Order: sequence, then C-alpha cells, then structure tokens
Amino acid sequence: MKFTGERYIPAEQGKIRLEHYHRYAIALDVVKEKDVLDVACGEGYGSSIMADVARSVVGVDISVDAVQHATATYTKPNLTFRQGSATALGFADASFDVVVSFETIEHLAEQAQMLAEIRRVLRPDGLLVISSPNRPIYSEESGEHNEFHVKELDFKEFDELLKTQFQSIQYFGQRILMGSVIQPLEGGQGSFRAWHDDGNDLKPNAGHLADPVYFVAVCGASSVDLPNLDMSVLYPDKLDLLKHYVGFAKWAQAQDRIVAERDGQVANLCQAIADRDEQIANLSQAIADRDGQIASLNQTIAKDGNRIRLLASEADTQRLSIEKWQLNCKNLARRLT
Repeated sequence: MKFTGERYIPAEQGKIRLEHYHRYAIALDVVKEKDVLDVACGEGYGSSIMADVARSVVGVDISVDAVQHATATYTKPNLTFRQGSATALGFADASFDVVVSFETIEHLAEQAQMLAEIRRVLRPDGLLVISSPNRPIYSEESGEHNEFHVKELDFKEFDELLKTQFQSIQYFGQRILMGSVIQPLEGGQGSFRAWHDDGNDLKPNAGHLADPVYFVAVCGASSVDLPNLDMSVLYPDKLDLLKHYVGFAKWAQAQDRIVAERDGQVANLCQAIADRDEQIANLSQAIADRDGQIASLNQTIAKDGNRIRLLASEADTQRLSIEKWQLNCKNLARRLT
C-alpha cells in the first residue's frame, strides 16, 4: 500500500514507526491467549503482531483496499480481516475479550457511537486498549495539522468520553524522548533500570512524563482489575534518531548559511536598486531642468518671433509709404514736363 498519511504502513521508518509499533508492543501482554478485535487495523501489521500471542485476532477497517492488502500480506491461522466501520462493527454482542484501537477515534465525528459499539462487542470482563493524540501538544503546540483528523481531544475530553462506557481506566502517556542508554554490548536483556534527572538531582526512578503527544488508555468494561502494564521503551537497531536529528540540524545549519548568503545577495541587490533609483531620480531632475530651460527658450523664441513680426509689419508699412511717395513724385514730374 502507498503511504498517504491516513494509515501507517511498515515501510515508513523513524519516529512514526516507533510510535505505532510501541503501542502494539504494550498490548501484547493484554491480548495473550485472548480473542481480539483490532478496530481500524489499516494494512494489518498490528493485527499480525498480536496474532503471535492471541488466541484469535480479527482486523477490521473501513477501507476495502486495506482489508484486501492485509488478507494477502498477513496469513496466519488465527488471523482474519473484515471490512467494516468502527461505528457498525457487525459482530454479535460480547464477541471479544479485548478490543484494540490505536489512533482511530480522532478520525471520526461519531466518537460516542464508536465507543458504544466497542462496548457492545466486548465480553463483560473485556478490555479496551485505545490511543488518541493529545490535541494541545500534537496540533496546537506543534502548529501541525493532520487533514485526516476530524476531532482531536485533550485529556479532559478523552477521559469524559471513555467514562461514558467504561468503569475502570488507566492512562499512559507516550512521546519520543532523548536519553542515555547503558547496556551490555551483546544485548538480550529484558529490562532497564530508570533514572530521572529533574535538572537539579539524579533520582533512581522514572520522572513525570510532561506533555505526552499521545494518550494510551486501558479500559475495563466492568469494575474488574486492570492488567498491570509496566513502563516500556522501544528503540530501533537500524535507526539512530539522535544521529538523524543531528543530521537534520547540520542540514538546517547549511540552509542557514545558504539563507545568509542569499540575504547578503538580496541586500546587495537592494543597494544596487537604491543606487539606480537615485540615478533615475537625478536624471529625472536633470530632464526636468532641461525641460524648464527648453520652455524658457521657447518663451524667448515666441517673444522674439512676435517682435520680428512687428518689425516686419512696420517695414511693410514704411515700404508702402515709400512706394506711395515715389508714385506721387512721378506724377508731379509728369505735370511739370
């Protein structure tokens, strides 16, 4: 399947893989030897993981393509996939010991209907393991928006919603943290000792998990005791997130240098434009001065032209007077002869 952002696929590596796989990892102790329903199973990897320890697993997804892919990709005798909606699961009442639904509820507007349907298919002592992004951290603080999320919840909203159907609830927080690991080089150990650094003192226990990006809840359909889930950590063998983010930081620094160089080029271009603008202003002023001079010369020419025309008119008048005087003189000379 192609990754679109709506459903996780195992080909995607890094932070998103750790988050999704870790949630299924903590569910393994809950689903062992149980009949399990995986609501919104996506391409089926999580259902397959749980099928290794569960008595039976049914994966349900609204996407026909996802169900067809899961059926063809994950083949185990105790694993089946069906097309269906989280609000209309299509199973008989009390069909499952455990329902698992990770990163599903925020994709629906009918959240109360989804939980009621999950409660219906759970047996009286059944359990729900469910996760939801913590809206104030996941979206509001990060500034990111997931186009496939219809209604994200904060803790109060998530808690109130779960309590409408489940009497017993235990909450966990999930987020990617940076820490230091010391372990034997050959590996293979199953547990870690937790140390907590509060910024002042070193304490031999786990500290408070501030600002979880996701909430994970284990919910009891009745007042039965909830399973005891230990804190856990998941780290990859083939990916060092610290190196990944150091590499990203180096890339960002390189981009900063490129941006600084570009800023210098832009500043030089802006100065060149300012110089050109000043030259244009000076030339515009020179043209305006020349236009003034031309206008003045045109006025002078106009005045001189008027004077020339006046002198020419006076000359014509004098010429006519002379011609008239000459004619009179000729007439007088004829009379005298």
